[in-house]
Amino acid sequence: ARARSLMKPLYDVVVVGAGLAGASSAYHLSKKAGIKVLVLEAGKVGLGSDVLQKVDHSSGVGMDEQEYKHWVSGSAVPDHPGTIKMIVTLFPSTAKDFVRSHGEDGARAYLTLAAEGVELEKTLARKLLPTPSSQMHTLGSIYVAEKDTSADLIEEYHILKKLGCDVKLLNKEEVEAHHGSAAGFEAGIFFPQDAVINSSEYSRSLLRAAVATGNVTLHEQSPRVVRINDHAEVAPGVKGVITTLSDGTTYNSKHVVLATGGHFLTDDLNGILRPCWSYIAAIPVPSPSQSSSSSSSSSSSSSVSPDSSTTKGLSYPNSPNFFTYGFTHDWCVTHGMLRISGEDHMSALKPPRASHRCESLAQWGYRKYPQLQAGATPT
Repeated sequence: ARARSLMKPLYDVVVVGAGLAGASSAYHLSKKAGIKVLVLEAGKVGLGSDVLQKVDHSSGVGMDEQEYKHWVSGSAVPDHPGTIKMIVTLFPSTAKDFVRSHGEDGARAYLTLAAEGVELEKTLARKLLPTPSSQMHTLGSIYVAEKDTSADLIEEYHILKKLGCDVKLLNKEEVEAHHGSAAGFEAGIFFPQDAVINSSEYSRSLLRAAVATGNVTLHEQSPRVVRINDHAEVAPGVKGVITTLSDGTTYNSKHVVLATGGHFLTDDLNGILRPCWSYIAAIPVPSPSQSSSSSSSSSSSSSVSPDSSTTKGLSYPNSPNFFTYGFTHDWCVTHGMLRISGEDHMSALKPPRASHRCESLAQWGYRKYPQLQAGATPT
């Protein structure tokens, strides 16, 4: 068996998973002349697997699902708000906390890398997407705060400016132009270079380009990876990785890239990485013509005029990305759908409860934008 293993083709890199991370890895690796890369995807590129998975009941936490599909919590969401990956500059924490942990030099280095990453992704998207004008929108991001956190957000702005970040401070009137007064946001920070992209199509575009170089082989609908031995002899005198699939197939490589979102972990990574469930609610946003028609109907049948603050804001059909200070929620309008995510940052420690958490997100959207409640059915 060992002799047969050493006679197998030797890949330079095996990439496990063909979502945004795996596709990006394969694309950039493909630029190296003579490299040999294998990409294994259990489902479809940019979507993940549609095979039903059983929920782990061992945690003892209550749940309302018995099974789920990986691609519901991967790069893709229901068809309507398909453009859902935000291309952003923000720190993964507040700027103040990041500086406290990494110093100003570390914060500047992060912002430099973030800016380079934003521009690189947008450049590749314009080059590779079939219709980039409809599959990527550069409308920026707005970091917003309610009254009780406005002073903290203003402090955040001054720290970002000191670090050299390209941002603009928005006052209450400017923020309400995007949200209306009912949302309760009183201050904002605008990041003009940020964008939103159809990540599923972008992943497919990256892999099409990678495969076209002749350096990358793609296996979709592959049997699942069940074991990775990264201390194996993969060729006479060569240490590397043996990747084993559920049907017993093995692949030898010098390196492996795990891009599975935490759904497959080696013993070395277990406890360091965890799968994190992504919850997204999508609510139809009325077009300006629908809003006008609704307002006319309402005013003709009632002596109470509609509050204009609840009919303005929320650009249609696409909006900037929005984030609450503290990152409890992120949202944007894409192709006429308000897509809301966030709220449960401890979801990696719990089994999926999609209907419960998505309903909570939808109700948050209705509270912030009361004009959406009339006839809107969330998905």
